Amino acid sequence: MKTGKTLTQLAMEVERIENSKKDYVAPTTKLSFEGSQVALALPDGKETFTPNTNFHAQVAARLKIPKIYYDRMLSETPELLAENVNHWFAANPEKRMVRTLDGTARAFLSDKYRTLDHYDLLHATIPVLQEMPNVRVMSSEVTEKHMYLKVIFPDMETEVKGSKQVGDLVQAGLVISNSEIGHGSLKVEPLIYRLICTNGMTRNSSMKKYHVGKGNGTNFEDIQEMLTDNTKRLTDQAFWLQVQDIIRHSVNRDIFQNEVDRLSEATQVYIGNDDIVQVVKNTCASFQIGLDDERRMLTSLIQSNDFSKFGLANAVTNIANEHDSYEIATDLERIGGKIIDLLPGQWKDLTA
Repeated sequence: MKTGKTLTQLAMEVERIENSKKDYVAPTTKLSFEGSQVALALPDGKETFTPNTNFHAQVAARLKIPKIYYDRMLSETPELLAENVNHWFAANPEKRMVRTLDGTARAFLSDKYRTLDHYDLLHATIPVLQEMPNVRVMSSEVTEKHMYLKVIFPDMETEVKGSKQVGDLVQAGLVISNSEIGHGSLKVEPLIYRLICTNGMTRNSSMKKYHVGKGNGTNFEDIQEMLTDNTKRLTDQAFWLQVQDIIRHSVNRDIFQNEVDRLSEATQVYIGNDDIVQVVKNTCASFQIGLDDERRMLTSLIQSNDFSKFGLANAVTNIANEHDSYEIATDLERIGGKIIDLLPGQWKDLTA
């Protein structure tokens, strides 16, 4: 498992973000691209920000400008990009939320986007974890897209039966993650920590709360502007109490044993194909794993000499440990869990 920050370092960075970020809800008629900057007209003047890659991607998607063409204009003719964007901002006016940090425009979102921020999540999470005996923070990080907190509970430990490794012990854990800029939901996910190689494997999510939801009738996001500050505060307080309950419920021996049983079953499901190289290629194509990681995954699988579903999943999670990107490393840990969950027909297709 890639280590990232300590809990203290994470808390310091999250607090810095909380104190530095600025959010604006404004009509697009007040927004404009000016060279390499995006400008926001305010009653008392103008603020300018440097758009990052996420902001550009969200603008392209919202204005329905093909991303490949958008990127070409950005790199080759930024004045043409500004002309295009400013035209559509004015032609189709709407309110949008612009999230900024350290002089960077980092998100271009719906004005109904519900902000579930890292600061509030961390302040809801830490007290619950402190209630639990012998909890260990194994890894945490704030990337451009997400905050991650990965913890394990050493008191919940058992052996994966059927593993080629004698005494293959695993421990229960959780991955708590969130995005402030529209990259997925707030999640609480079970984590299996394998002691023999310090791999982490993320399992199916216990809880997801999307920042923008769809529902029948009037949903929460639609009525935010009609609520009083006190009602908003109480509503958010109730939500964070729900998050705390989910975390407490997720640390459960029955849930953990059920996950380990799935791993034990996977040790008896074999690749059944002499062409291990092709199986790795199929896996990487199916889960969009890059070429360099494909080579490392093949090496890991061969060295383990475990050509089962369990072995293939661990070959994926193993390359996450020293990956340069924390974001990709976390994705690889999730892919390991997805391989374990493959249905028989999906497994047959992967290993054909």
